Amino acid sequence: MALSNYERVGKAVQRLSRLLGRWRRRRLSNYERVGKAVQLLAEGLAPFVDRECRAKFGDNWLDTVQRMDRGGIPREVNPADLQFLLKVMRDEWGTIFGKKLSLSDRNYVFELLGVRNYWAHNNTFSTDDALRALDTAKRLLESVAADAQANEVGKLHQDLLRQKCKQMWGTRHDEVTTGPVRVDRVHRRPAPGGYALFGVDRQWRSGIGMWVDVVGQVQLRHERDFLERAGRLRLSPGSGRVLISGNPYDINRSRELICQNGQRIYIEYSLTRDQCIDLAYQLLEMFGHPASDLHFNDDRVQQSNYRTKPARSRVGEPTGYILFGVDRQWRSGIGMWVDVVGQVQLRHERDFLERAGRLRLSPGSGRVLISGNPYDINRSRELICQNGQRIYIEYSLTRDQCINLAYQLLEMFGHPPSDLEIH
Repeated sequence: MALSNYERVGKAVQRLSRLLGRWRRRRLSNYERVGKAVQLLAEGLAPFVDRECRAKFGDNWLDTVQRMDRGGIPREVNPADLQFLLKVMRDEWGTIFGKKLSLSDRNYVFELLGVRNYWAHNNTFSTDDALRALDTAKRLLESVAADAQANEVGKLHQDLLRQKCKQMWGTRHDEVTTGPVRVDRVHRRPAPGGYALFGVDRQWRSGIGMWVDVVGQVQLRHERDFLERAGRLRLSPGSGRVLISGNPYDINRSRELICQNGQRIYIEYSLTRDQCIDLAYQLLEMFGHPASDLHFNDDRVQQSNYRTKPARSRVGEPTGYILFGVDRQWRSGIGMWVDVVGQVQLRHERDFLERAGRLRLSPGSGRVLISGNPYDINRSRELICQNGQRIYIEYSLTRDQCINLAYQLLEMFGHPPSDLEIH
């Protein structure tokens, strides 16, 4: 019996509903999450930028703030485009936006410009990079009072954070993922109940609170040369990330600390709890104080762990890996990283340096990782390829960074993740 037109339309509607349901339940990629944040950020910033610029320059503010070509003809701009909005905030900071927003918000503007450009070039985002981008977008939206958009970005951030926790601590039976694992589990130490600093008991509130306390107390005891010596403190050898400075523009996300002598210093505050504890011990050691000057009042916290181990503790060192179908023995993260670079270069000799030179640890980072010039790289290691070409690789990387970069390099050249299996 032939179906009527009504029945045909009904079946089509049912099928469409099922497809839409599957699409809604589909897990978003990190690139799609950042894309939604870019759209929400543009929606939240557009009214704010328009209002402030209109109050300063009048109704023709678009012609005033946009750059002029050599011929003197204004270029066409889209006032709802995020790149244009962020550039206006950057260029007119001293005249308009510096009076409305804080210095931290200025750092957010610069960081989000890099994120937007990285996203616009269809680059992939790791989970940590996506979390940071979403958090920065949410903070800037809150600063401009775009609460509706900030809440939506916050939901994206919480959803991705929940997904990362499931990957780190295990998934339910109906959410088991397949393929090589690209996010290692992170072992979290128990939070201390309190700590004693220079013989004074203090209550534990957060890692950054303890870090600020240690910086203030050390500065009090070494006022003359504090900034000169503490400015050399780094998270890892070879890192260019400044943690303590007298200039807020030296630091990615700065927090102002007014010391007891009135000196203003700026501290990096986007740190994990374990990083704060590690840096606190390093700062004490840098100024000649013994480790016993900082003691945690909790038997569960091993004091020596923070002196001898990195902030991200290893849970099971890999024993080997399979690269392009060949079993190889695991020696170190940097050894695996060099092996992957050499094998990819062998398969893409012509344009390897041109494409691999765009590889970065995070969106907007200026740190070059692969180059034909050793002076482009902070700590370079020469690699002589099978065709005799000499390339230079950044080797001051952690194991987790090496693994993530290896997968990014494979993806950059069109290789599936299954070409590298770590076991």
